[in-house]
Amino acid sequence: MPDTVPMTSYERRFAARRQARQARGASSEIPSIGNTDTSADAALLAAPGEIVVDHPAAETPSLRQAGTLGESTYAIDLVRSTAETSLYYFNLVFMGGHTLMQPQPHQWYCDFLQQVPPLRKLLLAPRGTLKTTTTEGMLVHFFIQPRDTNIYFPHGRIGYLAHNEGRSTRVLLGSKGSDLSEEKLIHVRTIIETNAMLRAFWPQCFWHDPERQATAWNNQRLFLPRAEVFKEGSIETTGVSATITGEHFNVGLYDDLVDEKDRFSPGNMDRAYNWVHAAHFLLDDVEHAHEIFLGTHWTNNDIYVRMKREDIGLEHRTFSAILDDGSPLWPEIFPITALKLIEAKLINAGKGDLYALNYLNDPRHQSIVSFDVGQIRYWRIDGDRYIIDDDPRDLALVQDFARERQATQYPSGTRLTPAFYHAHRDELRDGLKGMWLRNKEWDDA
Repeated sequence: MPDTVPMTSYERRFAARRQARQARGASSEIPSIGNTDTSADAALLAAPGEIVVDHPAAETPSLRQAGTLGESTYAIDLVRSTAETSLYYFNLVFMGGHTLMQPQPHQWYCDFLQQVPPLRKLLLAPRGTLKTTTTEGMLVHFFIQPRDTNIYFPHGRIGYLAHNEGRSTRVLLGSKGSDLSEEKLIHVRTIIETNAMLRAFWPQCFWHDPERQATAWNNQRLFLPRAEVFKEGSIETTGVSATITGEHFNVGLYDDLVDEKDRFSPGNMDRAYNWVHAAHFLLDDVEHAHEIFLGTHWTNNDIYVRMKREDIGLEHRTFSAILDDGSPLWPEIFPITALKLIEAKLINAGKGDLYALNYLNDPRHQSIVSFDVGQIRYWRIDGDRYIIDDDPRDLALVQDFARERQATQYPSGTRLTPAFYHAHRDELRDGLKGMWLRNKEWDDA
């Protein structure tokens, strides 16, 4: 029975939009998709109908457009080229993302992750918004890249290789623990083993029988087909506590390097931070290799806060579950009502700070810091002058100083008698800056 790519709700919506344009007499031409065009509309229009995989269990499955005998490959070629140039579209069609993924926020995630440059980037996203799912799609996406049009290595080589064919990519997949990395790899491995569509579109990139054909095919390392012989797997797993020496990769993909157990352990945060810097030296060409970090804030001084503050070569994007205009980041799954319920549950559990950290991704939120960053005043340099703009607080300070008690003045020749002393004791002390003439007998009188 042939496998098919079902039309997603997005594809149906855009197909209807295309029919409406045709009814108005507008052009029905499907737009071409280039390396820089990853818009949702353009990408989804690139799939004009269903694609059928004939003989999916065969070593070399064949593709055809539904309703044809395979005489036209236009739709197939367009789907393939669109998937190669758009991580978002690849996740939708080939990684099962069509069941949940939306242009907002998932295309935002994908656009940032596939952007080159930068090569070192940090994506912070709220919990439960398919950050890890996007990562797993990216793992596979590296390997389907064709030579000379590789969107991740456009400079013409992978590491020290003289070419940039995606199959030569070697990825180090890291998490807090090796077991977490292995869980992610198990999911990727299962998709590769069971997805006939992947093998039909890119037969050169995936084994027909990996258990028999691959050098190693397990939960720790996968060897995909490639022309070169490397001791490193195509994908290998590791954890913050693990040590990998003598191996070299051209992609480091690190997802969730810390978790809730590390919240109150500065030692664990330091260990993760130091591990990140040590892993950098596992790259075989640091000028062209990728280092990609994904996570969620856990404290107001966690590893991600430190990376953003201290790593000047790191490009970062932080997404909050609530946008600046007050609307939800992912309204289909996390509308404002759902977010308020999450916040209430966390507060009741004595973990109210985790809402600001895990969902708003704001380590400086007023609910978790006593210092109000909004009260910070800034200055600027104008030539040889340091300028601080006027502020209403300046007037308050002036008024406070003006209210300071002034020293009482006494006419010259005033006699200091016991009666005068007792009447003006406090004034005399202020007037003499804390010093006054004192006679014990007067105090006892």
